Amino acid sequence: MLPSGVLTFVFTDIVGSTRLWESQPALMGAAMVRHDELVEAAVTGAGGSLVRPRGEGDSRFAVFASARDAVEAAAALNLALHSEPWQTSAPIQVRTAVHTGEAELRAGDYYGDVVNRCARLRGVAHPGQILLSSTTASVTGAALPAELSLTDLGEHRLKDLTRSEHVFQLTHPNLPGEFAPLLSLNRAWHNLAVQTSTFIGRDSEIAALRDLVAQHRMVTVTGFGGMGKTRLALQVGAELADGTGDGVWFVDLSGVQDATLVPARVAETLSVQWGLDDPADAVAEALRDKTTLVILDNLEQVLDCTTFISGLLAATTSVHILATSREPLRIRGERQFELQPLPLPTPNAPPETLADFQAVQLFLDRAASVKADFAITAANAAAVAAICARLDGHPLALELAAARIKMLSVDTLLDRVATGLQILGGGSRDMPERHRTLRATIAWSVDTLKPEERDMLAAMSILRAPADFDLIEAIVGPDADAFTLLDSLVEKSLVRTVEDSQETRYGLLVSIRDYATELLDPATERTYRDRHADHYRARLSQAFEIKHELAPDDSELMGLIVRHLDHIRAAIDHCRDAGQAEAEVALVHCLDDFMRKLGHTKEYLELSEHVLALAELPEQRISILSARAMCFTEGGRSVPPEERAANLTEVSRCTDPAYKAMGAGTVLATSRTEAEVLAAIREIDTALPLISEERRLGIQLERENLLSRTLRYVDPVRAEQAATALIGGPWDDMGRIRLSYLRLDSGRATEALELLEPLTETAKYFVNERNLQRAVRRLHALSLARATGDHATALELAVSAFEEEWEAGNAPVETALILADLQHLRGDGDLALAALDRTIARISRPLSYHTAPIIVWRSVAARRVGAATVTEEVDDATEVLAGAWPLWAGRDLLAALVERAIRIVDTDPESAARLLAWVRDNRRDWVLPFGMDQEIGPLLARLLPAHQAEYDSGVPGAPIPLH
Repeated sequence: MLPSGVLTFVFTDIVGSTRLWESQPALMGAAMVRHDELVEAAVTGAGGSLVRPRGEGDSRFAVFASARDAVEAAAALNLALHSEPWQTSAPIQVRTAVHTGEAELRAGDYYGDVVNRCARLRGVAHPGQILLSSTTASVTGAALPAELSLTDLGEHRLKDLTRSEHVFQLTHPNLPGEFAPLLSLNRAWHNLAVQTSTFIGRDSEIAALRDLVAQHRMVTVTGFGGMGKTRLALQVGAELADGTGDGVWFVDLSGVQDATLVPARVAETLSVQWGLDDPADAVAEALRDKTTLVILDNLEQVLDCTTFISGLLAATTSVHILATSREPLRIRGERQFELQPLPLPTPNAPPETLADFQAVQLFLDRAASVKADFAITAANAAAVAAICARLDGHPLALELAAARIKMLSVDTLLDRVATGLQILGGGSRDMPERHRTLRATIAWSVDTLKPEERDMLAAMSILRAPADFDLIEAIVGPDADAFTLLDSLVEKSLVRTVEDSQETRYGLLVSIRDYATELLDPATERTYRDRHADHYRARLSQAFEIKHELAPDDSELMGLIVRHLDHIRAAIDHCRDAGQAEAEVALVHCLDDFMRKLGHTKEYLELSEHVLALAELPEQRISILSARAMCFTEGGRSVPPEERAANLTEVSRCTDPAYKAMGAGTVLATSRTEAEVLAAIREIDTALPLISEERRLGIQLERENLLSRTLRYVDPVRAEQAATALIGGPWDDMGRIRLSYLRLDSGRATEALELLEPLTETAKYFVNERNLQRAVRRLHALSLARATGDHATALELAVSAFEEEWEAGNAPVETALILADLQHLRGDGDLALAALDRTIARISRPLSYHTAPIIVWRSVAARRVGAATVTEEVDDATEVLAGAWPLWAGRDLLAALVERAIRIVDTDPESAARLLAWVRDNRRDWVLPFGMDQEIGPLLARLLPAHQAEYDSGVPGAPIPLH
């Protein structure tokens, strides 16, 4: 064996060996003998040494003093295996990894991160593939024999969840060179974060839990705090993230205190939009056909969410849930996996074998992170074993103790650990022994802190989620040296760091947070929470002012809310509980419309309803009312009339022209009457001259955009003028889309097609405007079909837009209508009906002016192919459209009335004639959708002259004759 030091390791294992052993045991036995001979010849021939098997089946492990020798051995082995005439049904192939680094030889085996890293590198290779780490490649690249070369495969995250590895492939002319993408985390859908520390031991637990999760849909890892449940779940998630399913998603619930918010947190993590719907239903719908693993971490504080979990499992077929909790959920189908402490050294174990035990391995790894030269010696072996035994193999307790090695000798540390346990051993008799051990270890770690360090730990206990340094500094106050104190707590393993692409954050494990909370008295806690809320009020206000003054630059505010939403929620809750109305209003006011954009529509409506009653300043009320209006609209609901009226009232008394324009724009976008539209236009026009030149253009363009949309039916001429004003400027694409709608309304399909042509190629570049892409495609499809008769190309475009919306989880109402219209033009009535039925199954109830048309068109399509329809629902849809006339219904209501007249022409011809008279009087020059124009003439022929009087009785502007 080679001594400890910088070494190069070669790991191999046979792919598919289990299947061969089961199907051809005799042939496989002979093949393995030959395999072992080839491995030994390649390793020893290059000056390497084989290490004893590591309990990994048909794997081999070799070590070399020279990286070049290791690489040549790996190539020689694979060449020999490739040329061998195997008698088994499939040739023996190995996946190979080569990695270089510092390792320690103990009791005939090697230990260290380099060994684990090499095993993980091997795990991402394919049969016959040889992978090198960047370290090995950098040492050997220029010194390789001529027939060997390296292919750069780029950065890959291995399944140890620590840093990425730059991976290279060793190639040879006589070996396969083309392989599928590496089996790394890069190719899998997941949100598993990079971990800052290595994962020690737990190999058998990983394998067992991985199998359990694969076989059962609900598995809960239980164990008391600090046992390593989260880290184990993450590792199993990484093992199962192989890129073949629909992803592995980790949902951190440590900051969630209310079980009713769990569905929303899951939806947020999975990027599921739920609007005003129940987030539990939205998650179930999004995952209905998915093969997904969802990891729910820290469930013990929200155990009442079991109804959501049971419902999700019942509504899906291939979703698996892996939960971590201090206690089981006790729901049907749950399998419990109780996590035990790490294995401890046996009594009187020889010093050279201590590192074989996982508890000691963890202690050594963490001690070396604070004291690089720490190692087991004959002098300290007994004390290390005693510390691990005293701490009962508890991972968190071991980490806390190991952090003290920098300051204390092993013997002194053992004395302190023993003293701490004795002092606190008389605690609650009904507390589990292992829990008392953890509590005692945390208590001892905290008791040895300086007073100012304890104060910082107590201050951090109020945090619902990891926090950046600025927040922690604000909470502890200006008199504390926050940087030094935080650095010390991190070094002592009491505070964990969380790294992401933007910043470093700091947080407490739940066990430590629970203990640290006990250090707070009510007055001090109030002080810390006040500082927390004040900090976010200041940060949000500053970012909001930047957005308000420099619109549309909202990147700073958006980023702040995205990264800190849990803290902002906590600040709002505290202000409400403490009766700090002004601060609560300020926080909600600064949220602007971003909670809706992040998917928290229902939550925002609930928290803003309370704040709206407290807000006094018109600017704040306009901001909150406008955000609420967008929430209602996105949820398919009309803005309550009292809120529209309130917004207009605040706009009229507001002196800030930018806020005045924003509030009026919201009224214009959500108005239900022509009077509201005209009032909103007047307010915008009053504000525009008073707005700074930098902002005026954007508001002017938004005004034209809203006018072209709002006046589409009530004043098409003015709407066309507004849309035309957008063309040629920054909003050219939107202007063309608005104008194409207006021209299609009146049958000018060729003009609409000409407008859209410049967008058909650029639409695919609107990366963040998926709705814009779909609008272009569906409008282009309808224009193309009506202008040129090219139904085949039009259908291809419409189907593409439809399926993209469907895959995104939307109910593609407008696209379904156009798709059905195109099918109608081709004479495919059954396909038209199928597209409509598919979408109707996904729309929410009650109906809105946006969703009601599809019910009417479904009635038309069903009638034309002789299928059944639900008359009551069609009548309800028509009533909804009548309530939206004229602003939002337009042609849709006219077509709905024609359809009703067709249905009642035999049973109530008088009413049918009155309906057609109303359609005639309100027709303008619109082309009715879905071919309804062609049905009016034959219908009138059936009614006239018998019911000429009813038909002649129509008066322009008369009420809609529905009753």
